[in-house]
Amino acid sequence: MLPKTLLIVLVLFLFLLFLSMHAKASDSLSESLMIDQTIVNSELIQFRNDNKVYPEKSQFKVIHALTMSNEQGERWATVTIKNMAGGRRIFEANHLLALFANGKRIFPDMQEELFDSKETRSVTVYFGNSRFPILSIVTREN
Repeated sequence: MLPKTLLIVLVLFLFLLFLSMHAKASDSLSESLMIDQTIVNSELIQFRNDNKVYPEKSQFKVIHALTMSNEQGERWATVTIKNMAGGRRIFEANHLLALFANGKRIFPDMQEELFDSKETRSVTVYFGNSRFPILSIVTREN
């Protein structure tokens, strides 16, 4: 009788172990970032900007932006930036702004980056959590 009980306990233990491993794998997948669909002609989308939220004027230009998100609503972007200035410049969060599908404008959470003259570089930045996707990412040139 004892071996049969032991066998049942062992099978139950293995089943529970399998379930916990599967749940952990599912959590990891839902945290993985997926590339969002690119919005063509996003500059045609015009939300009101009553609070006058704009990026700080700078000599940085967005060359390309690739937005990403996950099932938890995290919003990230890999943005290719060019320093249009003839000298070194510090790229800061207030130089970059994301427009979301609900009309909100959000600055990224990022570390400042030093760019050499005319340097083009990609940076990955975090825009927080939102149920709305990012429609566009902009700078404001001098």
